[in-house]
Amino acid sequence: MGTSSREGSNHSLSVVSLLLLGISAICVPLSATLAQSIDISVDGRLGSGATIAETGNETSWTRTPTNLQFDAGLIFDEDEQFEWTLGTIIQLESQVAVALNPKLKLVRDLGVTKAFASLGLPWFVIPVRRLGVSVGGGIIVPINETFSWIGNMSIQAFFAGADVPDGQTVLVLNGAFGARIAF
Repeated sequence: MGTSSREGSNHSLSVVSLLLLGISAICVPLSATLAQSIDISVDGRLGSGATIAETGNETSWTRTPTNLQFDAGLIFDEDEQFEWTLGTIIQLESQVAVALNPKLKLVRDLGVTKAFASLGLPWFVIPVRRLGVSVGGGIIVPINETFSWIGNMSIQAFFAGADVPDGQTVLVLNGAFGARIAF
């Protein structure tokens, strides 16, 4: 009597094992699965421009302090049309300030060069507080597969923060030129 209960449990175990094996065979794809690839590029640019702000009833134009802009661009699955960018802006003159500037770049190949449009969210965090949106564009001139020259223009509209007067927007028009390295 002890043997039949062992045979019954072994039989149940065999049936469950065969079912699991069958389900696994159905679920496992036959074709090779490829992992997502990530290409990285790093830009460094030096720039300046003009700041437009309202003071009372007047509009004032001042030169934007010289700044360094660094971007790390992530290109997924070799789709070079979309570049997700983690950027920073470091203001060098007057008061040193640092901003985070995440962006999305839409890149188009023009043959010898590439053009791009960008949309970003610049956020100055140290020591000033300013949050805004950025729209821009530029050109990438490849020298070889790794090194390129890059130039861009952008319009930033800051609408929130301790350094933005209540109910007003501060506009910043910037241009920058630098180099780009692809990894």
